[in-house]
Amino acid sequence: MKSFEVENKADFVASWITYLSTATGILKAMGKEVDLVDVAGYSGNAFHLNTSKGDTCPSSPTVAPYETFAEGLESFGWKVEQIRESPDFNPSDDDKQNERAKNYFEEIKDTVTQTRRPVGIWGVPNVPEFGIVNGFDGDKYVVSTFRSLPTMPLEDDPISYLKLHAPGGLFKMIFKDIIDVKEDSARDKEAVERAVAIAKGIEEIEKYVSGPESFDEWALNLETGIVPESQDEMKELTDITKLNYHGNSYVAACTQEGLDLAAAFLERLAEYYQGQPFCNKLVQASENYRQAAALMKEYTELFPFSHDKNWDPDEFPDGKRYQGARFLRKAKPHVVKAISQMEDALKKWK
Repeated sequence: MKSFEVENKADFVASWITYLSTATGILKAMGKEVDLVDVAGYSGNAFHLNTSKGDTCPSSPTVAPYETFAEGLESFGWKVEQIRESPDFNPSDDDKQNERAKNYFEEIKDTVTQTRRPVGIWGVPNVPEFGIVNGFDGDKYVVSTFRSLPTMPLEDDPISYLKLHAPGGLFKMIFKDIIDVKEDSARDKEAVERAVAIAKGIEEIEKYVSGPESFDEWALNLETGIVPESQDEMKELTDITKLNYHGNSYVAACTQEGLDLAAAFLERLAEYYQGQPFCNKLVQASENYRQAAALMKEYTELFPFSHDKNWDPDEFPDGKRYQGARFLRKAKPHVVKAISQMEDALKKWK
């Protein structure tokens, strides 16, 4: 078979957090009436906070507990299989890497044709982000990615199987067999339990700080870090906190959106469970996430996103860095309170 596309194609949904964009688009294509808030909340991804130690690396939002996210996605009624294949994959002339990419492409082709459903993968289109595979054309993936969004002056042309950019390893998200789901109260209580675990920092991740303490690490990095004059100097410096403008601005955008989604999800649950003894605690937690998101919005206005901007010390003097650190430290207590309020809600949830 030289080409194939699924009948119900999935469209990438606008979000900084492209794992959510991908999962939401696929679920909608399968007929599930969901939005980004639902998927962010039930997966728990909205509650994930993470920052790198000793720098402002853009990898922080995507270094995450994906197994736990997948368990949450199964709340929507499909068994979710996620497979990560290390090591990194980047376009190269390495024969072994090219053979690996070819085998991976064949696996994705087989999955799409057998399930007749879109598949999520990491590293398209030639950037380290998640995207949707709706089929294949010759030796190319037929995709829907952030390039398809109205705000992007780009097009989602089919991408060669050799052009993936997947630091951290190849990764695929597959929605498989239909499974039974729990009744609403049990499912929603489990979602809040998952949110608390993720919000606290569900696992120790080497070279990263997760949970509310990530705000402290991030703020300290801003205050003590230096701005290398070049990418070469960035690589050469060791045991020194290095500031990368792109990473700082990208992590900020993802963090703000995640906090907003967490607030919206908890508000949605509170509305559904009006009159229940735990409802007020969900309202309080939602408001604290909303306050944290508002502080992060001020942070993103201080450091707007840029992919290729260097952190010019003259344009971003230390005063602005210290101001940003204050926003981060002010956001932390709101998340801490929200976690406590979610725990209080769970104690009252029968």
